[in-house]
Amino acid sequence: MFATQLGYALVVESTFARLVKAPLAASAPVRAARRGTGDTPFTARTYVLLALACGALLAPGVGEQILISALVDQVRADAAEQSVSVTDSIGDRRQLVAALKLLAGWGVVTETDGTLAGWGERPGEEALLSINRALLIHLLPSPLHQYETAEETWLRLAAEPPRRRLRR
Repeated sequence: MFATQLGYALVVESTFARLVKAPLAASAPVRAARRGTGDTPFTARTYVLLALACGALLAPGVGEQILISALVDQVRADAAEQSVSVTDSIGDRRQLVAALKLLAGWGVVTETDGTLAGWGERPGEEALLSINRALLIHLLPSPLHQYETAEETWLRLAAEPPRRRLRR
């Protein structure tokens, strides 16, 4: 019913179910992700760190668990490839923690030993994260590698039949 009536895909795995909705139109209102308490919206930098963290969690050789120090090393290596600077400043650490807490809220990572907040405030702290890779790959409704530019993601939206639009 989801696929035929609404054009949505329903993904059911042993640990989660995800309804993959169609992307919103470019004219739709923006609902920014929010930091811990829900007051402060993500900045562009936090979104960059979120994308880098997702890429690092899916990097070859990363297993079902990862130490936060190894994850940060991978994030920094990936960032350097893209000419993005990721420092050890408290600001960058807090933004990375905000991105990882969002992933934790979505069930992608779980704090197995230690805490993300502890690592964010104290440089010597360590945390072990468990990764739900099956869920991570279903966060986006379509693979981004098929697009050359960000603008192209909006241009490829197919026109929806009026009945489907009304049902949604």
